[in-house]
Formats: sequence, structure tokens, C-alpha cells
Amino acid sequence: MKLTQETLSILVFLAPGLISSVVLSAVVIRKTSDTFSRAAEALIFSFFIYIAIGFFEKGIPVTLVTTEVNGSSAYQLRLSPLPLIAALGLALALPLLIGLSINKDVHMKLLRLLATTNLQARESTWTAVLSAHSCHVVINLSNGNRLFGWPQYSSRSVDEGLIYLQDPAWVTDDGKY
Repeated sequence: MKLTQETLSILVFLAPGLISSVVLSAVVIRKTSDTFSRAAEALIFSFFIYIAIGFFEKGIPVTLVTTEVNGSSAYQLRLSPLPLIAALGLALALPLLIGLSINKDVHMKLLRLLATTNLQARESTWTAVLSAHSCHVVINLSNGNRLFGWPQYSSRSVDEGLIYLQDPAWVTDDGKY
């Protein structure tokens, strides 16, 4: 596969959005999305990053300069250092703020307060319950055994269903640990 100058230009232009998408995936538990959804997310992040930079900086981070050479178009990237640093900063800060909002359910609490929705921001009830409460749990295993402990880590997937308990103890039939 040949990487053309036009393709490279598009990738450089979308780099802030692609970085943001990767950072958001690292801090938020969410379902794996298809290629189109990831590309759309990168475009949206890039759009908001470039709008934010436009308010504070005079230039844009990446400019594609077209020149005519012997009757054909030649493309060249022109990078502006200060807006480029601002774009990188926003590409890292924006998904961290969004991740904080999702993980702490901030925006959905506001929407529930306004009676707009009853939904929560987390991927599943599994992650919502384990992240919202810091208390002990009793797990009932399929073989009838029961285990008591404090959830410290859990799997990202409900289907995987793994949980790590800190200071676990078996619960006997008479309710002793």
C-alpha cells in the first residue's frame, strides 16, 4: 500500500483527534467500536480542538500548501509550532476531562437532575455499582460457596465477569467468616 502525500496530510490533520480517541479509550470502559465510529470520533475531536485553538491562536497547527509544478499539483505540510503544541495539549486534556465526567457520572447526574434521562454514563451496571460504592460485597458462586471482600479491581467486560477482592474471606453456612 502506497502512502501518498495527501493521505499523510489527512493523518497529520486528524492527529489531535486520533490521540484524543486513544486517550479516551484508555481512561473509559466502553464497547469496542467499528472503524467508521472511531474515524467519526477522531473527526469530532479534531473539529473541537481546532475550533478551540482558533479562539486563542492566530494560526492553525497544520496548513496544506499547494503549489503548481510542471502542470501538476504538489502538496506540502506547513506546521506552526505554537498552535501545534496547543493542539497536543488539548488532544490530551479534552479526553481526560470527558473521561472524568463519564467515570464520575457528572454530566448524567446533571441530566437526571433536570429529568432529561434516567440513564447513567458508565458502560454497564457492573461497572456503575463497583465504581460508585466503596464497601464490601458478598459474591455467590455457582457451586453454592460465598465469598466476602472489598472489590479492588474488576474486568472491563461484563461477559468476562472477573473481580478481584481485597482481604477476601469465605462465608460459611452459619454466616461466619
